[in-house]
Amino acid sequence: MITPIISCIGILSALLAASAHPQPHRIQAASRVKKISSAKTPAKKPVAVVAKGKLPAPANNNHPENTPTAATSSVVVDAHPALWMIHKNNTTIYLFGTIHMLDPRYSWFNHHVREAFEQSSELVIETKAPPADQVQAIVSELATDKSGLPLEKRLPPALNRRVQAELTRFHMPKNSMDHFSPWFVAVTLTLLHYQKSGIKTMAGVEPVLISQAQSEAKNIGELEDFKQQLSFLSNLSSADQISFLQSSLEEDEQSSFIIRLLIKAWASGDEDRLANMVNQTLGQIPHLQTILVENRNRRWADWIENRLKTPGTVFMAVGAGHLGGNYSLRKILAERQIYAVRIAN
Repeated sequence: MITPIISCIGILSALLAASAHPQPHRIQAASRVKKISSAKTPAKKPVAVVAKGKLPAPANNNHPENTPTAATSSVVVDAHPALWMIHKNNTTIYLFGTIHMLDPRYSWFNHHVREAFEQSSELVIETKAPPADQVQAIVSELATDKSGLPLEKRLPPALNRRVQAELTRFHMPKNSMDHFSPWFVAVTLTLLHYQKSGIKTMAGVEPVLISQAQSEAKNIGELEDFKQQLSFLSNLSSADQISFLQSSLEEDEQSSFIIRLLIKAWASGDEDRLANMVNQTLGQIPHLQTILVENRNRRWADWIENRLKTPGTVFMAVGAGHLGGNYSLRKILAERQIYAVRIAN
């Protein structure tokens, strides 16, 4: 379940980006990447130490387990993700579905996507990562367990044994997750699985768009703030958080396979297929789909409806999982006689 949440809905993209402390000038637009180096550096055994209220350090990507093979890292794949346009009077909003964790081989920031971006004076994304000190403060508030009990006392014995096995697998101390809530444990372990398979947080779409917007001095707006996004998961009941963790651990062994299916659907512009995969997995916790998809899409439709009253051109980038399915942003807009037209790619 957690794979589509991270990959296509973007609740945690800002959190993951902030944990890596990216520098905008180090991020290259995918269209400019000609070849991904497969050179390996001497490996060091990664040890992630997590202090109370602190983000876990990303795993060492040079460790043998975390380094993609040359066969999968040297070929650039030309992607054609879906792009939509909403136009009314003197206002144009380009609606672009993103994927937040991406295989760095994919080249997508070109052709119609690049042209629409260049025509826009403003970039709007789901959320922006605040400065690192603010991230740590928000994580301390929302991801830290308040009971004072160690993780093993808060989980069913079988689930705790599975968590401990995963921590050992990634060379993390046994007590490194003791201060955190189950939802955050699930996210951390899944991220480590992504790193192992070569899926990169900073190869996602948003870092490229943000970097390019900064270089062109475009305004960058957000639909939700960072704390609001994390609260969608932190406000889950204890039982739902445990179910979330259990589901993610059951999925983790196949997470790289699942995300590559999602990436393939995204890269071919098949947003309905991608959304079906997302919605099917979200259904494992009954009200999670309402919280993460339907309610947010309705608020974003309100934003679009209001923004159409102001002349200008906007490039709006949200998780691709929001643009297909029964509760899609496009369907909600159509109910209001606001129609998104697909731009041929």
